[in-house]
This record gives sequence, C-alpha cells and structure tokens, in this order.
Amino acid sequence: MYDSIDFAQGSTFAQCLYCFLLYCFLLLVSLKGNLTNTYTQDNYVFRKIILFGGILLFSLTSFVDADFFHYYESMYEYKNQVFVDTERGLEAFYQHLIYIINGNYFLFRLIVWGSSLLLIIFATRKFGANVYRTLFVILAGYIMTFSYARASLAMAVFTTGAVIVSVVSECETRKRIILTTLGLAIIACSIYFHRSMLPILVASICWAFVPWKKQLTKYSLWLFPFFVFLCSVVLENVFEELYVLANAIEDETGTLDKAELYAEQESVTHNIRGYFRLFLHYSTFYIPFVLIANVFRSEEVVQSVNKRIIWLYQIVYLIILIATSILFLDFGSRVFFYRFLYVSFIPMSILITKMTDSGFLKKQQYRWIVAVFIISNLFQLFAAVYSLR
Repeated sequence: MYDSIDFAQGSTFAQCLYCFLLYCFLLLVSLKGNLTNTYTQDNYVFRKIILFGGILLFSLTSFVDADFFHYYESMYEYKNQVFVDTERGLEAFYQHLIYIINGNYFLFRLIVWGSSLLLIIFATRKFGANVYRTLFVILAGYIMTFSYARASLAMAVFTTGAVIVSVVSECETRKRIILTTLGLAIIACSIYFHRSMLPILVASICWAFVPWKKQLTKYSLWLFPFFVFLCSVVLENVFEELYVLANAIEDETGTLDKAELYAEQESVTHNIRGYFRLFLHYSTFYIPFVLIANVFRSEEVVQSVNKRIIWLYQIVYLIILIATSILFLDFGSRVFFYRFLYVSFIPMSILITKMTDSGFLKKQQYRWIVAVFIISNLFQLFAAVYSLR
C-alpha cells in the first residue's frame, strides 16, 4: 500500500490535499443524524460501518502528520537492526509487534489503530453511549489527535479500564470488587503501550479512591482555577518522585530518558497563524469541557445524572486539570502539556455523546461543539495543504 511513497521526502501537496478531501467526504457522509437525535434504522448500521472504515482509513494514510513518516523510519531501523535506541526507542510491545509482522508498516498501523478503534467501540457500548455519535465526535473533533501517534492505543486501553470502573456503582458488592480490580488493572496496562501514561496512571488510581461528592461536581467549574494552582505546586514534587521511580525501571521502559527528552524539546510558534492554529486545536478540548462543567452547575442535573457519567466526568476533569497545571511548570516546552491533554479525547468523546443523548447537553450546545471541532480540523488540514502549495 505504501510502495509508491517516498518516506524520506515527507508530506507532499497531493498527500495533504487527499487528507483534506477525505476528511470533508467523511463529514458529509456522517453529518446526517449527528446534528440531531434522529437515527433511522435503514442506514444507521451502514453509516456506522462507513464511519469506522473512514476513521481507520484516515489513520492508515495520515500523510498530513510528520509522525506518519517517522514511524516508518523507526520500523525500518528495528526491522534491519540498524541500532537500538533505549532513550527514544519504541515500547517493548511495538518492538515485538514489528518483529512478528516483519516490519510491514501497513500491518503495524492497521493493528495499532484498528485495535484502538475496536477498544473505543467496546468502551462506548459498555458505557451505554451511542457508538455512531461517539465515532462522529472523534472524526469531527479528534481525528488528527487519534491518527497522529501510537499513544492512541494506550489512551483506548486507559479509557476501557476507566469505563469498566464507572459501572461498578450499579453492581452488587462482590461484583464491584471484581470490576474495580479489573478496571484498574487495565488502566495500569496502558503504560505498556505508551510510557507517557505513567503520571496519568498514578493519578487515576489515586483518584479512584477519592470520595467525590455531588456538591463538588456542582462547583467543579468554579473550583478549577484553585485546583490548577494547587496541582501545579504539588506536581513539581510529584514529577521529581516519578523521575526516581522511572530511574528504577529505566532498563524496562526508558521512561526517565523519554521524559527528559520531552522536557528539553523546544516549543515553537512561528507567527500569528501558528498561535491561531494552536488556539483552535486546544479549544476542541476546553470548550466542551467548560460547557459540560457548566451543565453540572445545575442542582437538578447533579441530582438526576447517572453515577457513571459523574465518574467519566471526573476522569476528564482530572486529565485536563493535570494538563493545565503543567503549563505553569518550568519545562520550557508544551510537549508534556499536550501529551496529557490528548489523553482526555476518548473519554471526552463518550461523555459528549452520552450527555447529548441524555438531554443534559442541549442541541445548540452540541452544535457549537461540533462547529468548533470542524473549524479547527479544517483549518489545520487546509494550512497543511496551503504550506505545500
């Protein structure tokens, strides 16, 4: 499939234009029924299959992202044993996968991103949300995030574990213990698919045992700035402890070296267009978060909302809280910030879907979210095409 691609050259105008047109086509196919709550049985399954296949195809041919080409180079190095870089190397899971598939890049992306999509569908069904709308939210708002890195598989594993934990409140005591243990174990496994999950893993396991009262949910939006300040102070010490832990298991995961590499990377925005692109991109996370948090200000909503929705909201809240707090740390790079922020995109997609279908998010609010999503991705894709004109 990739025989005609010059990976050393990088993205071409034709490849970026292809990604832009593919995104537009998938939007046109999936918009019907996703701006309302109406789904007709005659085309629902067909459109869901098209949407699944379209997202997977975009991930298999994500020429617009530089990591698409970097992964091929990494696979070539591992396949041909040119060198093994313990600092910047892939996790052991991916190294074994490359060996098993004999360095076939198409199979590598098909397995990694295909598995991620299947886990997202499983988590969505387990949570009781609409799969079609969830896939649409991922397409409209987070397709660039989903397709850019192998971390999507780690995020999908993490979300699957979080969703399993979310349903324990509706089970009997014995089953609660089993599901909680299983969910936390799955969350813990996410680190084997991407080492950047370690801090989120530690925070989530601790968070699972925090008694989150409904009144705290009601005031969570107003408390967010205070929590960011508090978290940014605490995180300085936490990161130091995590470095010590990572150093102890360095030979296994290389977490410390990778963390130092991220902290040293420069974060460059060249012009106003670059700042605007970043503003649009990050708004796809913060705008739905603020709208959802604002919905929970209502006493009626807090009292009537399902407990599993509260739990998933807590997970999204925690991730965005940590990501935002990192901005106040002296790292000199945005890499840590957006790596943490990206972890929220799958639970955010499921949460948007569930709250929309449950009527907690109004149709107009949902349409504003979708509008921001589409504008952000169209701008990024068009900018990529324009830069190579």
